[in-house]
Amino acid sequence: MAGQFRDQPDIDHADMAGEFLAACRDLPAWAICEAASDFLAGRVDNHTGQFMPTCAEFAKRARAIMMPFLSERAALRTEASKLIERATDDHKRHLVEMERQDPGVRSRVAALAEAVTAGALKRQALPHLGLNVAEQKRIDALKRPRQEISKLEQTKIVKGRS
Repeated sequence: MAGQFRDQPDIDHADMAGEFLAACRDLPAWAICEAASDFLAGRVDNHTGQFMPTCAEFAKRARAIMMPFLSERAALRTEASKLIERATDDHKRHLVEMERQDPGVRSRVAALAEAVTAGALKRQALPHLGLNVAEQKRIDALKRPRQEISKLEQTKIVKGRS
């Protein structure tokens, strides 16, 4: 690229090459080639095409070229991890289903359940706790008295019928 673009005044080519090397150290060769091709072909916005690009502009363009590939790789990696997790879950589900169908496992689980609940009270429906008459009268005495007036006579339906 140095031979294609005009030199900027007071530039030391060795220092500039060192800065380009430092800026592009982590970039693959194909991205650097594509960025150089874009600068030489004039496909980079905000670049006049007269002078050498700065090392920061060049590295930024190379990273922008790499971005779709890195995004797709990250998406594929995420999808692959989901597939692996789903396959692991399916395998575990299959093993559990096989164990549940084994009669030996069923009898062992029943024996464990019986051993755990041995001596414990059996589950039953809650019995109706009826109150004796004295307790019922005491509770009724605490209740607030209510007027037992039906408001059915005040509704539109009942008024309309009469």
